[in-house]
Amino acid sequence: VAFLSCWKTATENEKQNFSEIIKSILLVEKADRKLNMLIDLLDSAGCPFQIEDKIIAQACKSTAKALYYYQRQLMNAPDDIEIIRKLLDLNSRMGRIDSAKGILSSISTILEKSEMARWRENLGEWEKALDLYKSSPTLQNPVDLSNCYAHLQLWDEIRNMSAEFEKMDEKDKMKCAIYFAWAYYHSKDLNAVSYYMK
Repeated sequence: VAFLSCWKTATENEKQNFSEIIKSILLVEKADRKLNMLIDLLDSAGCPFQIEDKIIAQACKSTAKALYYYQRQLMNAPDDIEIIRKLLDLNSRMGRIDSAKGILSSISTILEKSEMARWRENLGEWEKALDLYKSSPTLQNPVDLSNCYAHLQLWDEIRNMSAEFEKMDEKDKMKCAIYFAWAYYHSKDLNAVSYYMK
């Protein structure tokens, strides 16, 4: 409370100088408990440090607090793609899937189709991801397509990609083999299943 009184009576130049010192600390390390309390105190009193919200968010140890500051930063810079990515990541990690889907839907024209498709996959929106992958020949990667087909249980589509499986490198084959094995399991072709499981 004593700091708050001093802060309110400080000149703009003093506030700016002290804010720069706090900012330099936040850029190097996570805020400790006392610094977090100070930031929260000034913020709730309506006279926050003169530091961008995204810098405070990056230094927060609390995911919920970081989310708060990123959301506030987004209000000031609605087209900031990095803030949008941070919000998508935080919301999905916190299990706030509907919030992440809402953000994703509102910025669908800003993100590239490939990144949008990845986020659709991360959020379990397999049909939307598949539509995005199919919308452009450059996005039609057999690994991504087979992943979507498998989650949608479109086993015939996966079996139709068998020739493409043979052209994949070993790393991609490792990622997709299980999908092809499941696809052939559903058609009761156990020889093919054992081929993909080897």
